[in-house]
Amino acid sequence: MRALHLSLTGRPVPASPPKTGRWLIVETGDYKARLAYRWRGMSVPLPSRRGQPTVRGWWAPDDPVPYLMMLGFETAGVLHRLGRAVLTRLRMGGRRRRR
Repeated sequence: MRALHLSLTGRPVPASPPKTGRWLIVETGDYKARLAYRWRGMSVPLPSRRGQPTVRGWWAPDDPVPYLMMLGFETAGVLHRLGRAVLTRLRMGGRRRRR
């Protein structure tokens, strides 16, 4: 993440060996995947806790604002899609669309 940030801001990226053995979880995709797994009745795959730290893409305890902004945008998107589906169903009188 740091290398991406430095590259996008036009700063030099220092050469360093890659760090292996860490889990990177990007919350925007992780929440949707967890819901999809649970909706289908499948168990949610979780990172192993055997000495492998988990790195979150948006959450940082010292700077929670980006995470809260992402959470707000994701929630707004879900509510928008849900509202649109409900309005469509109401306009159709509760009938399902043919596909």
